Amino acid sequence: IGFVLLAVLVLVFLNISARRLSPESFFLIIFLQIFGLMASAPHLGVRMQESALLFLFLLLCIINRYQRRSDWRFLFFLPPLMYLWACLHGSFLIGFFLLGVWLGIKILEKLVTKFWPKVYFDLSNILSWPELLIFAGVAFLSFVTTLLTPYKFSLYAFLGGYRNSFYLSYISEWLSQFSFPLQYFQLFYLALVVLCLILYFYYSLGSEKYFKLNLWKLALLGIFVILSFKSRRHFPLLFVASFAFLVEVYGRIFKAAISGNRHFQWKGWLNYILLFCLFLVS
Repeated sequence: IGFVLLAVLVLVFLNISARRLSPESFFLIIFLQIFGLMASAPHLGVRMQESALLFLFLLLCIINRYQRRSDWRFLFFLPPLMYLWACLHGSFLIGFFLLGVWLGIKILEKLVTKFWPKVYFDLSNILSWPELLIFAGVAFLSFVTTLLTPYKFSLYAFLGGYRNSFYLSYISEWLSQFSFPLQYFQLFYLALVVLCLILYFYYSLGSEKYFKLNLWKLALLGIFVILSFKSRRHFPLLFVASFAFLVEVYGRIFKAAISGNRHFQWKGWLNYILLFCLFLVS
């Protein structure tokens, strides 16, 4: 019952966050959530790795709140979150990796404002150097708190075992998406994510710039798309990381297409690209 409620809680949080971004996309949210749940089902159950879904969502919420409001008080939740995550499952390492990627992206955005055209990028949440320094300090403090778990320094000792890649070839859950038996629901959802990224780039870099490229969102989706193709056990994390983005992009495109917005006029060559994507999915 506890693990079922944990999965349902994650779905509720995803629903709330998606509705805030695109309130009118009710049926799209239902479709993506049911489809994502069906695709994630093989990896859910009475397993501690299911807790990573909730921790990942909370981590992304803390990051997004901080970059939108620059309020360092939101970062107070980061050390206890990473401590509890480290106590429960080894996937906490993904959390630290994402903290490092976000910090690198924010530094890159400051360089973009100086050396590259700003018209293509979403630079609405540029942080100052002191704000980035505070984030780096809290992230380091979060790392220190993981050394206070019952495992102490041996918490990271298991990393040496991953030098042996036997598990990548013989444990079913660690196999890639191109290994039999194929997970068709996961492949279809991955195709939706990749297609969403193609449309996002198209409407960001084309003559009509309806979107602006958000480097953090692109990095986040790129990381989990690669991880999900490499090992299918990472797919539920992709579902959590990509859900709000898919609802926002597809919701705006569908709404504009229905209303006849000229920004969303289809180009002839784009039809062939979409047909080619469908062929690859088949």
